[in-house]
Amino acid sequence: MAALLKKELEQMEDFFLDPPVLDTLDLLAIYCRNEAGQGEVGIPPLPLPQQPLPPLPPQPSRLTPYPHPTTTRGDRKQKKRDQNKSAALRYRQRKRAEGEALEGECQGLEARNRELRERAESVEREIQYVKDLLIEVYKARSQRTRSC
Repeated sequence: MAALLKKELEQMEDFFLDPPVLDTLDLLAIYCRNEAGQGEVGIPPLPLPQQPLPPLPPQPSRLTPYPHPTTTRGDRKQKKRDQNKSAALRYRQRKRAEGEALEGECQGLEARNRELRERAESVEREIQYVKDLLIEVYKARSQRTRSC
């Protein structure tokens, strides 16, 4: 499939970038303009070329997107190392900050847990006290009803 696409692309490049075809089109346009009656008013007709145009230089098969930097390979390696070091440092700092935040949150939750446990125990003691009072009230009533 890739070979077929490559072949199609090469044919299209040959068609669109072939200098003789472009020269023929230019000559044909000039001829048609001259035959049509001197063109528009005030515009002189284009002269026919005396000699053929020089062929276009061959196009490179691959255009470079940007010029090559003047830095050497060692400079690029060092720059990459420095970038990696700073990225690793930022990562470690971020992880350390996250750990400290989690530790602080954990301590806060543990303190809240202790408070809630103490409160629950206090409520349980109060419930037991009220139960004991009710038992005493029932006992007192039952003794009163027997004595009357």
